[in-house]
Amino acid sequence: IYQFIKTIHTVYEIRFFKPNIEFAETFKKESIIIGNSPINGENCNVILIFAEGFSDCAISKEVTPNLYKIRNKSLQIINYFNHTYPTYRGIRGSNISGYQLHELEWVTSMKKYYKDFNAVSLPTILKKYNYKSIFVSPHNKYGDFSKLLNLIGYDEIYGPEKADNQDDKTTFEHLFDIIDKQKKANQKFIIATYLLGTHLGLDSPHQKYRNGKNIFLNKFYNQDYYFGKFVKKLEEKNYLNDTILVFSADHAAYPAPGFKEAFSSSSNEMVDKIPLIIYKKGICPKIYDGKNRISLSLAPTILDILKIHNQENYFLGNSLFCNEVSEFQYISTTGHRVFSTKTGVVESIIPNSNLKDKLIKFFKVFG
Repeated sequence: IYQFIKTIHTVYEIRFFKPNIEFAETFKKESIIIGNSPINGENCNVILIFAEGFSDCAISKEVTPNLYKIRNKSLQIINYFNHTYPTYRGIRGSNISGYQLHELEWVTSMKKYYKDFNAVSLPTILKKYNYKSIFVSPHNKYGDFSKLLNLIGYDEIYGPEKADNQDDKTTFEHLFDIIDKQKKANQKFIIATYLLGTHLGLDSPHQKYRNGKNIFLNKFYNQDYYFGKFVKKLEEKNYLNDTILVFSADHAAYPAPGFKEAFSSSSNEMVDKIPLIIYKKGICPKIYDGKNRISLSLAPTILDILKIHNQENYFLGNSLFCNEVSEFQYISTTGHRVFSTKTGVVESIIPNSNLKDKLIKFFKVFG
């Protein structure tokens, strides 16, 4: 009976959600809290890749040789965790530097309310600096995921018109074609994508790792193979001369026994260390300690690299290059479960009353 009533209450909250704009002032900032970025990316384009369920331990010289190679030429952030899961929360949250309580059903309800007010995001800030924002999706362009991307603030969303899902090979091909078009038009851009191929339960439709018997190794190897081809085409066109390439994840991998065995993972949660690789041609490779902070930092970190600071925002996170740590930057949450990453070990916690009150207020404003 309790679970039934709880479910009905949740459905009611989603169906009749209306943002409480008054609480927004609690989180409002006059500028982005930045630090001393080791990369000067002023006026650079941005390619932002979110890989599905990708924990940092999946990168290796054998299974993901292309990622391994570019990581060693990049600014590599270590000790960096995801701030939530699953995908809808992860991608929106990384773009708005905030949390999201509800998942799929929430999107349609929210869209009708966010006409005059919405979360400030990475693409909405960059729009003020003449960046065109595009998202290349593996999902049907008319589905809920596209509605979410539109809500985040992306100008254009590309995805298959008939198929529900798209493999990584095709996504990378579309991604390159769209970058090529923007470069030829001399248009400054941020182009993001989500790679579906490493999703739990999928196997590689193309490249196989060695004998092809391990589906976990296959799909990461396959994604990396086409990532390598994608980067090679960018380099051949000299498109990376003025572009920041960022590789990360929507969230950590689901700790399925097969994944843990394949990649020697000890994680028991979908909160774990995830990759953050930032490449700009000619930079001095460096390993930078994220100090157990989370992906609330992604948007402010990218803006720090682009030297964009003086913008109003509601970000819960700060740039990773900043020594000032916000009270949220070790807190990963789905709303119903809360974790701390502060010690480098993911711990389930009960938030204190002050933190709990602020989380509730954030959900009441931003969903």
